[in-house]
Amino acid sequence: MAKFAQQAQLPNLVLTHFSSRYQSGPGGTPHINQLAAEAMQHSQGQLFLARDFDTYRLAKDLSLSCLTTETTAP
Repeated sequence: MAKFAQQAQLPNLVLTHFSSRYQSGPGGTPHINQLAAEAMQHSQGQLFLARDFDTYRLAKDLSLSCLTTETTAP
């Protein structure tokens, strides 16, 4: 997907629906950051790793911002 986004000159890439084998907590293997690093190798646009229930706003200038993020209890 990242290669396609770069070829299409898309300014934003939102990755979603990650396999449950990818961990987001410290020490998890494989880690979700590995996916992000791989995507960044192939796309120069802004990268978002979407979480459940995140909401995004796409502005007229094609800038994308995350309006909500999942919070975790302490």
